[in-house]
Amino acid sequence: MRTTEPGKVGNPSESTRVDILVHSYNHEDTIVKCLTSILAQSHPNLFVTVVDDSSSDSTWQRIIQTQQRFPGRVTAKTTPQRQGIGEGSIEGREYFKPLGNFWGMIDGDDWWVDQDKVKTQLTLLGSNPLAVGCSAVAVVCDRFGARVGEIRSEPDSWSFLDWVVGTRGIYTHASTILWRNIFRAGGGFLPRSYISRFPRGEWPLTLAFLAESRGVMLRLDKEVSIYNITGMGAWSGLSLEERNEKNAATNAAISRNIPLRFKIGYTLNRVGLRLLARKLSVRESETPDF
Repeated sequence: MRTTEPGKVGNPSESTRVDILVHSYNHEDTIVKCLTSILAQSHPNLFVTVVDDSSSDSTWQRIIQTQQRFPGRVTAKTTPQRQGIGEGSIEGREYFKPLGNFWGMIDGDDWWVDQDKVKTQLTLLGSNPLAVGCSAVAVVCDRFGARVGEIRSEPDSWSFLDWVVGTRGIYTHASTILWRNIFRAGGGFLPRSYISRFPRGEWPLTLAFLAESRGVMLRLDKEVSIYNITGMGAWSGLSLEERNEKNAATNAAISRNIPLRFKIGYTLNRVGLRLLARKLSVRESETPDF
């Protein structure tokens, strides 16, 4: 059950606070670029919380140096020991308490490339009260910095029901998403179904957010972030076979936790499609040959 209605947080403006969560572990080569790309946004009221997962390199020192360059805008936290809080798992959610009406997240080895990302997404969300999130396009780069692809959803907007009925091309990268902070009334920023039932990960979090809010995800058709595949991450370090197995297990786990209302909607949708197909088939058979 959703905690609040999508869109009941007011229309965004320059004074609208936006909080960004950055996960970091051994990102000494990229963390400064990541943080400065966020803090360079044209939207002025933006704050960053960096959670360093007990890095063994100089990542923490570089975070502190960046914090000193941007006083009052960067909150730096570190875990007492390695917890594996990357990959959007948010096991370290106790470290992040977004105070504003919108929030987003990105890993410390990725960064944003569009200074108007947040500003434009706030405008889109403000004009679409049923939307709870706004994604965009992530450019995928290999460990040498070469562009190898991109991640974008094909529809301009989609909901959890689209995933239930098997709509293709809806995958969205977490680094591009700006979320409405609609679950904070429940004591946090995450949907309860993600915490209690869904598997960990960025994609399950996206689906849980849409399922519980019953809102829609918009798409800004613009490149806004760089997603670096280094071959050393929790996902990029897996073989193709291991990734496929993990995807299959994740989808199965999510399917087991689909809310009843979406199962009913899925059934009605399938019945409606079958009836429509049957009707079209009958009409086609009644069409005379010429």
